Amino acid sequence: MPGSRDSTIVKLEFSSGVSVPPPQAFTVLKDNGVEIKEIEMLQALEARNTYDLKFKSDAARVKGVSCLKGVEGLTVTPYDGSVTVTVLYLPFEVDQRLVARVLLSDHGDTSKGHYYTAHASGVP
Repeated sequence: MPGSRDSTIVKLEFSSGVSVPPPQAFTVLKDNGVEIKEIEMLQALEARNTYDLKFKSDAARVKGVSCLKGVEGLTVTPYDGSVTVTVLYLPFEVDQRLVARVLLSDHGDTSKGHYYTAHASGVP
């Protein structure tokens, strides 16, 4: 079942050519006026230099995003209206593009997909 992402989370993308590890990301946030005590979580995503940043409240998110809007080399994207759909198991083998195009198309455009294979006990 699709679920909307928490409204207190935004996506941070650092466009610099060098790696931006979490401690450096926190430094960028702090140096640009984001109150660290208002941050609940900073999670590295699969893409390089990309993070989910979760604030403790919507008010903190609005304030934090406004602090980060003009930062050079940083793109801040709210997840407003985004939906995450997770397909845990398909009883047959199918191409990832088919899953994105057919099975997930009921939920809107599929912007990104990941295909993982793993065998859990009891799953063929």
